Amino acid sequence: MYVKRIEEIEPEENQGNWVRALIPESLTQGVVIKCQEVKESTESHSHPEIEQIYIIRSGKGLIVVGDDERIVEKDEVIYIPPGAQHGIRGVGTRIPPTSISTTTWRTEFKNRSHQRSNPERQSLRQRRSLPLNN
Repeated sequence: MYVKRIEEIEPEENQGNWVRALIPESLTQGVVIKCQEVKESTESHSHPEIEQIYIIRSGKGLIVVGDDERIVEKDEVIYIPPGAQHGIRGVGTRIPPTSISTTTWRTEFKNRSHQRSNPERQSLRQRRSLPLNN
């Protein structure tokens, strides 16, 4: 079992924002969960083969997904489909928007998982009686 308080996870700076990887990638089979505090903004970008879900924890921000834009705040959930241009920036408050996001890596993860061996992941799969893809 993996349990941690978000505040205990060391943040990394990414494009002027603070990002915490909530679950180590080595423990999952392709799911990435991060907590991001938007200090400035995230540049508009897309992921051709992955979808994302954001859950706003605090603050207020303007999120743009494709041609749609909307003010989002605490307890709102945003779905970002594969290939959609998206970005977020803080608006109208001293508290920056903080979100939890989850991503499923699909093809990219499968390719990566074949290139590296991870004993911790193998033992987790064995405990759950899941077939190994190696």
